Amino acid sequence: MPPFIADLTFNATTREELADHGLILADALDVLDGNPKFFPDKGRRARRRRGLRQRWIMIGPGPDGALLTFIVDDPDEQHVAHLVTGWRSSRAERTRYHQPGGRGNRP
Repeated sequence: MPPFIADLTFNATTREELADHGLILADALDVLDGNPKFFPDKGRRARRRRGLRQRWIMIGPGPDGALLTFIVDDPDEQHVAHLVTGWRSSRAERTRYHQPGGRGNRP
């Protein structure tokens, strides 16, 4: 389970990635402030072997109620995670969100 995430960082590449998918940074912050669920990213073993931070899939309702999916790095000691990219949730991701499992964002 990812540690509690209080805030998200981003960079210019993140903004471009979000814009390519028709999203803005505020969408990710709305999901974080809502009721997101977190799932481990499938590439976690390869990332760990290369010494990179683990990534998490964050799925939750956006400002218009539609489910959005974001990829975030493992948070640091101050509970701040780096936002990597995001998109509108696929049917499989929506199903995953509504089924039992995943972890909520609780301290």
